[in-house]
Amino acid sequence: MTVSGIALSDTLVTLSEAAFDLAPAGTKTITYEYTVTQADVDAGKIENEVTATGKDPKNNEVTASDDAEVTALTVEKTASPESGVKVGDKVTYTVVVTNSGNVSVKDGNLADDHADLSDKTFDLAPNEEATFTYTYEVTQADVDAGSIVNVVKANATAVRGENPAEASASATVTAEQKGHITITKETTSTAAAEDGKYVLGEMIAYKITVTNDGNLTITNITVTDILTGNVWTIASMAPGEDKVYTDSHVVNDTDVEALKVVNEATAKGTSPDPKNPTVEDSDTVTDPVGLLKGMTVDSESVSVKYDGKAHTVTATSNIDDAIIEYSTDGGSSWSTTAPELTDVGNTTFSVRATKVGYETAQMDGFYLKVTPREIILTSATGSKWYDGTPLRIATVTVSGDGFVDGEGATYNVTGYRTEVGTSNNGFTYKLNENTKAKNYKITTVIGKLTILAELEKNAPQAGYLGSQFGECFE
Repeated sequence: MTVSGIALSDTLVTLSEAAFDLAPAGTKTITYEYTVTQADVDAGKIENEVTATGKDPKNNEVTASDDAEVTALTVEKTASPESGVKVGDKVTYTVVVTNSGNVSVKDGNLADDHADLSDKTFDLAPNEEATFTYTYEVTQADVDAGSIVNVVKANATAVRGENPAEASASATVTAEQKGHITITKETTSTAAAEDGKYVLGEMIAYKITVTNDGNLTITNITVTDILTGNVWTIASMAPGEDKVYTDSHVVNDTDVEALKVVNEATAKGTSPDPKNPTVEDSDTVTDPVGLLKGMTVDSESVSVKYDGKAHTVTATSNIDDAIIEYSTDGGSSWSTTAPELTDVGNTTFSVRATKVGYETAQMDGFYLKVTPREIILTSATGSKWYDGTPLRIATVTVSGDGFVDGEGATYNVTGYRTEVGTSNNGFTYKLNENTKAKNYKITTVIGKLTILAELEKNAPQAGYLGSQFGECFE
C-alpha cells in the first residue's frame, strides 16, 4: 500500500525535510550531518536513532525506526614527569586506547610526533582498552620552547562498515627555563713601567669572553667594547658555549688626566623565555695610568742696570711642546707669561714645565733684577780776582752711568761769591717728569767758588802767589 505524509525525526538532529509519500516498494534517501560534541567524545560513543511515521490508505499510522552503528576510539595520554625537565631527561608516556563505539575494531596502530610507535598495534572489542608505554629524551629545542607538547593518534578499522575509527590525545611537559649569559673582560698586556702603570702612547690589550651559562639557546647577541667602540655579533649560542674576542686601546691624554683607563664590555641577547626575553651582562676592567719621567726645565737669572728697556727671562724644557709657566708668588699661581721688569726692582721666580703624560718638572730660586744707574752730579768749581762783582758758575756736570736717553733733570745753581774767600757752589736738581728716582742712585758733589785778593805792586812774585792759591784755579 502507498504510505503518505511520511515525516522523519532524529534523536540528535532536527530535520526540516518535507513530508513525502512512498508507493509500495518505493524508497527515498535523505542525507544530513551531525557535528560531534565534546560530550560525545567524553561519552566515548554517539547513540543515534531515526524514526519515520506515515499513514496508510485507511489512515492508520505506520512507523519504523533504526539506529546507526558508530565506530569510535577514545585515547588518554599521560606523561611523567610533568614539569621541570632538562636536556637529556627521559619522559615516560602512557597511552590508553579504548573502543568506545559499538563495533569491534581491528588493525589498530599508534602514531606519535615524538616517537616511533610502529610496533604498537591493537584489536579491540567494544569497551575494550589497550595500554602502551614508551619514553622520550628531552632535547635543547624542547627546553628552548619551554614545554613538550606531544600528540598521539590512534587509528583502527571497523569490523563492520566502512568508517574508520580515529582519536588523538596530547600531553604537555613543562621545562624550567633559565636564560643567562656572562661576559668577562681582562687585561692581557703588562705595563712596561716597574710600578705597573701604563703611560701615554702605551697599548693595553684585552680579552673578552662571552659564555652562555644558562640552559637556553641565546640568539642575536651583541658584544660591545664601550671604550674602543668595537662591536661583535653572535647569531646563536648554545648552553655551555663561549666566544672569545681580543681588543686594544692606546693610552691617550684623557686617560692620563684621569690616571686610569676604565674599560667596560657589554653583552646583550634574546632568550626564548617569554617571561625574560632579554639577557644581558657587563664587566669592567680598570688599569692604572702613570706619568712619563725625565722632563726637565731650566731658566736663567738676569741682572741688568736700568736702561729704560723692558727685560725678561726665558725658560726651556727638554720635551717639545711642553707648557712653560712662571710663578712669582712661590708657586701659588702660575702663568705662561714670563716675568718682565723695566724699572729698578728684583723679582724672584720659579719655572715649571707641564705636558699631558709627563711628570711636572719645576725649578726655583731664579731672579730678574734691574739695578739703578749710578750718577754723580757735580756743580762747577771756579775762581777769579776780586773785582766787586759776584762769581757765578751755573754749570752742573753729569758723570758716572749717566741718564738714559730721553731722561734727565733740571738744575738750579744757587752758589755765588763776591768777597775774597771760598764758598760752596750749591745747587738743587729736579728730575724730569719721565724720570723715576728709583731708577737712579744720585750722588751730588758741590763745587767751590773762590775770590782772590787783587795783587798789590809789592805783592810776592807770581810764582809765590800761584803756590799759595794755585788749587783755586781751573
